[in-house]
Amino acid sequence: MTQPLISDAHVDTFARDGVVRVRGLFADHVATLPAGVDRNLTSPGRYAAENLLAHEAGRFFDDYCNWSRIPEFEEVVHNSPAATVAADDAEVDN
Repeated sequence: MTQPLISDAHVDTFARDGVVRVRGLFADHVATLPAGVDRNLTSPGRYAAENLLAHEAGRFFDDYCNWSRIPEFEEVVHNSPAATVAADDAEVDN
């Protein structure tokens, strides 16, 4: 493993549960991501949908394939350790 954010416990949890929380993964992007979400909500992409039934309260906005369209998301994709963490996991799986 090359990513210091990932421990053997993370790997074990992921193998067992299929999901793991990696604290600090986006620590340097805490301000960037909400700005990207705001941009996405103001300017939804072609796959955007409001997935809430008329009688339900709140909001469930869904949109995808936006990382290259929204600069804040692209920033996080290219400059966060997420890709390295995912690559470490891929090495464990193979």
